[in-house]
Amino acid sequence: MYYLTSALVPLMKTAGGHIINIGSILGKTTSGGKAAYSATKYAMQGMSEALYKELRRNNIKVSLVNPGSISTDFLTESGIQPNEDMLRPEEVADVLIFLLKTPQNVLIDELTLRPLNPRR
Repeated sequence: MYYLTSALVPLMKTAGGHIINIGSILGKTTSGGKAAYSATKYAMQGMSEALYKELRRNNIKVSLVNPGSISTDFLTESGIQPNEDMLRPEEVADVLIFLLKTPQNVLIDELTLRPLNPRR
């Protein structure tokens, strides 16, 4: 994240733009056995906020999206069975498109996405 952002920001400073970082619900809350993963997601929150404060005068928006469980192969590979109550990739994509379509003077700096009725 840092290296890519460092390479792209100089190019964006002349034209403006929008950086959307994808974090995780585990950057807002955590659970046992996920300390390292959560630490990286909490770091994304700090970096996204710092970037927003650094870059807003260059008309560069910075948003952080923190989704909950998304029904993807990533979950299957980590031993979690996807289910119909999880977020679907296309739902997350719709939110990202919404962010990109916000008026130039509107910044949504952070969004948390959760399934409406998660399994317990």
